[in-house]
Amino acid sequence: MPPAESMEHVTATPVRMSTPDEPVREILTFALNGEAFGVPLTQVNEILGVRSITRVPRSPPDVVGVCTVRGELVTVIDTRRRLEPAAPPAQNRGRILLTSTADGEKVGLLVDEVLGVQRFSQAQIEPTAGVLIGDVSSHIESIARKGTHVTVLVNLASLTS
Repeated sequence: MPPAESMEHVTATPVRMSTPDEPVREILTFALNGEAFGVPLTQVNEILGVRSITRVPRSPPDVVGVCTVRGELVTVIDTRRRLEPAAPPAQNRGRILLTSTADGEKVGLLVDEVLGVQRFSQAQIEPTAGVLIGDVSSHIESIARKGTHVTVLVNLASLTS
């Protein structure tokens, strides 16, 4: 056993572990340009295959156009361009995440690929306050980590407004 005076310099870094009764967030994860992103599963109404999308003249570059879902007109947003304005436009492949705005308007988010549902404890979610700057920072809510895998959690209300 080391002498007592050498123990003064030993510090333990506490590791926060999740507990069985800690709330867990279910996140629908998707890929954009090879990066993992996620939104709360409860905020996604449906996952659709890409369908015929009609371009709307003079719409912003991040609006792909509109499509019809069970008789309702849905605005489709190119999520890649909304999060990274310099990104190349999506190629109308992948999936459309159907969600609703605060006003009840149905909006589709075009993503490259749906990765699945991940469960994250609060211990695995870190805020991004002060780390990100620029227009895209309003769309990023936090970062979730599982080991070395990082998922950027998106603020869906900001993204669809």
